[in-house]
Amino acid sequence: MRAAVILAVATLGLCSALPARAETPEQLYFATRNAAIAKITAATDAYVAMPAEPRAAKGEAMDNMTALDTAERTKLEQQLRAIVGPVAIQGFEGSGALNLDALSKGDQGFGTLDGLTFTSADKKASVIVTTASIFQHWLVEHKNWWGKGNRDIPQQPAKAVKENGFYTQALVTDSAIIGFTVLPVRKPAGITIAFAMIGGRTQDAMPTEADEIYFAVARGTRVFIGQSRSIDPVGPIAACEAAHQAITDHPPDQDAKERMLQAKFLSCFAAQAKQQPTYAGALRTAQRIADSVALR
Repeated sequence: MRAAVILAVATLGLCSALPARAETPEQLYFATRNAAIAKITAATDAYVAMPAEPRAAKGEAMDNMTALDTAERTKLEQQLRAIVGPVAIQGFEGSGALNLDALSKGDQGFGTLDGLTFTSADKKASVIVTTASIFQHWLVEHKNWWGKGNRDIPQQPAKAVKENGFYTQALVTDSAIIGFTVLPVRKPAGITIAFAMIGGRTQDAMPTEADEIYFAVARGTRVFIGQSRSIDPVGPIAACEAAHQAITDHPPDQDAKERMLQAKFLSCFAAQAKQQPTYAGALRTAQRIADSVALR
């Protein structure tokens, strides 16, 4: 019996001497990010609760909050830069910047995709570069982002990137993103995901034309999510004008009917898009983006 006790104590001592399993860089990043969100949210709430007078105290609180936000962003950007590694995409400049638009819960722009954003030389396009593991973690966090009654973001990356809601959440934008039709880009060698669609942004009314490309490309351990306005708009399409007008004319409180009317318009647009004179140019631009990423 005594020998068994001695053996158990020795075993426990050996186990306690073993080093704890190290966290991955991604796990450390998310721990840092969540701590930053807690700090910035608390500081924001405290600032909002402060009385307007004295102004000096209110101004000092704002300065402190801004300094805290800058410091936390710097840490997060440094961590992401080490995780993502060097990035060079033809036509895109600089070393990238943190894609997180807000670190305070409840702020417009809170919850965008974790990654580094690179902007094209002509300022018409941007691409977020992240890792497959960070992307998957983000998808889990955003499954029920808008709450009950709203469409969930699929948890499979190849399916998620086909959803309008994904781009609305992932990109820095104050508008909802609506995809009009998929662009059939060819998947370059070494690419596991290559998806592109043309669409537009809206805060209220359905757009009549698609003036932007939204794209997703995955290669190895990296994922590239972005948008480009480097195209001539596709549309408006005369054959779909009546379907679009029907959306405008219907009473605004009939959500089910509005969704049906929107689906009818988008179906018309998708059927007619290839016959539009600017469609081929949009497809070439999307393919060029996919090909450029494939070379990285």
